[in-house]
Amino acid sequence: MQKTVLIQPIFLKLLVSLLLISMASSCKLFQGGGGKNLRTDTIVARNTDPVKVKIDTFRSCDTLPQQNYVRLIVCTERVGGQITRRDTTGRIEMTAQRKADSLRIVQAERQRDSLALIELRKPQLKSSYKVVIMLPFMVGDRSGGNEAKATRAVEFYEGALMAFDSLRRENVPLSISVFDTQDSDSVIQTLLLREEVRTADLIIGPMSNSELRTVSDFAAANKIPMVSPLNPRFSPENDNDYFLQINPSYEQQSAQIFAYADRTAGRRAKNFIVVGTKDDSLLIAQFQTAYGIYRKDTAARAEMYISEDGRFDATKIRSKIQRGALNILVAPSLREPFVFGLLRSLSDDGGKPIDPNNKKVQDSYIVFGLSQWKYFETINFEYFESMRLHMTSDVFADLKNPTTMRFKEAYFSEYGMPPREFAYVGFDVMIYVGRMLKKHGTGFFAQLDREPYTGRACRFEVKPIYRTYKTQELNGDIKEKAVIKRYENTFIHILKFEEFTVIKAEE
Repeated sequence: MQKTVLIQPIFLKLLVSLLLISMASSCKLFQGGGGKNLRTDTIVARNTDPVKVKIDTFRSCDTLPQQNYVRLIVCTERVGGQITRRDTTGRIEMTAQRKADSLRIVQAERQRDSLALIELRKPQLKSSYKVVIMLPFMVGDRSGGNEAKATRAVEFYEGALMAFDSLRRENVPLSISVFDTQDSDSVIQTLLLREEVRTADLIIGPMSNSELRTVSDFAAANKIPMVSPLNPRFSPENDNDYFLQINPSYEQQSAQIFAYADRTAGRRAKNFIVVGTKDDSLLIAQFQTAYGIYRKDTAARAEMYISEDGRFDATKIRSKIQRGALNILVAPSLREPFVFGLLRSLSDDGGKPIDPNNKKVQDSYIVFGLSQWKYFETINFEYFESMRLHMTSDVFADLKNPTTMRFKEAYFSEYGMPPREFAYVGFDVMIYVGRMLKKHGTGFFAQLDREPYTGRACRFEVKPIYRTYKTQELNGDIKEKAVIKRYENTFIHILKFEEFTVIKAEE
C-alpha cells in the first residue's frame, strides 16, 4: 500500500538533513541482508511537490518439504502485510542425508537381526529339531557323469532312512528336509535362501569341496551345526567351530599309518615312501605334514615319487627301496592305471610273480592304499594278496557282529541288495547326531569330544582341531593362543587284504 505525505516548505531543509542521516544509517542496517526480510522505503522530496513514500514491502525465501529427502526453495513478496507474489525458485535433493538415514536403518535392522539370531541360536532343548540333508542325488540328470556321486548319495540316504525309523522308536523328535544339490554351486546358493535351511538346527552334507566351502561359510555365519559325512579332503578355509568332518582327513589317516607301522615293526628300521601322480598332490602334501609331526621335525620329508604323466615307472620306485628295512609304500591315489602299475611292479621279480607265502617278501614290503581300491575292476586280487595290501578306512562292517548282521538283513529286505559302506555311514551318522540332539539340544557340538560312538560299521572319536596363532599382550609379552578350526572324527580302521577278503589288520 502507498501513502502520500505533504511536507511544508519551512521544514524542507531540516527534513533533507534528517533524511541523509537516516539513509546512511539504513545502509549499515540492511547491508548483507542476502535478499531475506529486505525492507525497501523510497522517499522523494522536491521543493514544492508532495513526497511519495513506498513502505512495508518485504521479500523472503524459505525451504519447504515436498517429499522425503526433497526440499523446494520458495520466495515470497509481501506488501503491507499481504502476499503479492510467491515463486518456486529451486529444488534441493538431499542425497547425502538419504544415504546416511538409509545406512542407519540398515545397521539398526542388522543389529536387531543379529541379536535375534544370537538369541535364537543359543543352545536349547527343543520339542522338535529341523535337520536338512543336502546331497547330489542328480534327479533328472541323464549325462551319467556324476553317477558315482549319485550312487553314494542315494545309499547314504537309504541308510539314514533306516536310522529315522530307529530314532522314531526312541522318541527322538526330528523334522527332515532333503534337497538335491545337483552337484551345482548355483543350486546350493538357491537352497541357502530357503526358509527350511535358514532355520535349520543341523545340516548334513553336501559332498563336493566347492559346495562344502559355501555351506560351511553359511553355517558359521548363521551358527548352524553342519556335518560333512563323506568327503575326507575338505577343510574349511576359515575357522568354523560349527563344522564336523566325519570322514577323517588324510592327515589323520597318515597318523594312524605311522602308529600301526610302529606297532608292527617295533624297533626295526622303517622306510616310508609316498607315491602318486601330480593329481594326488593334495593327499601327498597331507601325508608329508603328518610325517613331519611323526618325526618331530616339521621339515622332515619321506621319500617321494610323483609321476607327471600318470604312468608308473618301476625303475624310479626300485631305487628308493632299502634292503633290510621294512619298506612302507603309501599310495594315496585313485588313478587305477597308476595303482595297477605299482602293484604289478612290486609283485614281479624277473617277470615271475612273487610267492605271497614267501617270508622274505612279507618282511620287505607293506603297501598302504585307499579303501576305494577294492572297487577297482582291472586289478587282480592276487596283487592285493601278494603285496600285503593295507587300507585306511572310516568304515568296516564286521559281519561277525550280530547288530551289523541284523542291519544288513534289514537293509536287504528293504532295498533288495546288501548295503555298501555308504549305507552304513548314513545309518551311523544319523543315529549319532539324532541321539546327541535329543540329549544335549542344539549345542551338542560342545559335547562331541566327550561322547564317542560305536555303530554298525563306524566309530566316532571326535576331537576339536585347533589353529594356533601368536598375539601381543598389553605389557608387550607374546603369547600363543588357539582357536577351534573344525571338529573331526579321528578314528581310523586299519584293514588288510587276506585270503581274498578284507579284515581288520589288528586281527
